[in-house]
Amino acid sequence: MAVGPRVLEAVGLPQPGRLSRLREWWEQEHVFGYGLILPALLLLACLVAYPFGMAIYFSLSDYWVGSPGRFIGLENYRALLSNEVFRQTVQNSFVFTIIAVVLKTVLGIWLAMLMVRTMKLKRLVRGAVLLPWVIPTALSTLAWWWMFDSLYSVVNWTAIRLGIMSAPGPNWLGQASYAMAAVITVNVWRGLPFFAITVLAGLVSIPRAPGAASAT
Repeated sequence: MAVGPRVLEAVGLPQPGRLSRLREWWEQEHVFGYGLILPALLLLACLVAYPFGMAIYFSLSDYWVGSPGRFIGLENYRALLSNEVFRQTVQNSFVFTIIAVVLKTVLGIWLAMLMVRTMKLKRLVRGAVLLPWVIPTALSTLAWWWMFDSLYSVVNWTAIRLGIMSAPGPNWLGQASYAMAAVITVNVWRGLPFFAITVLAGLVSIPRAPGAASAT
């Protein structure tokens, strides 16, 4: 139990110094707890809250670099919503996100269920599944760019040889619908390993019944 300075003075004992009192104050649970989170709060305030607030302020003004600007309310947002390019961009973003996430989720669960089964070369298969995730983005981008090229598309060549489509094949990167399909395909190929490995990690952590085959 802490003893106050008046009690120490009454019994003739020396009073604690200022440093000792400061240490006792700092070691209090509520003071010490807030002191630990204070640096993180300052960091978030300086790097997240302040820039976010300034962005909101600039969006409500006609501020330009080198000029003070003035408050104009929601005029910038009205102009943005009336922009055809912006509306098309929002629509494309929703279409891309919904289709890509659904495909990665469904295929990721299916691939995880396949890898959790007992099979030959299981570890090799799991390592191969991670290849799209670990390949450098620049290399995979160039490879897919060549595969969807309008003149030398290996996708068109393969589909024509298999009789799926007629020559010369679609221009994947020159038409809106085909370009969206190409971008979604590349994104699913890139992100599928992450979904599959995440689901697989959850599956192998489920306790097995005695005598059941091990999934590891």
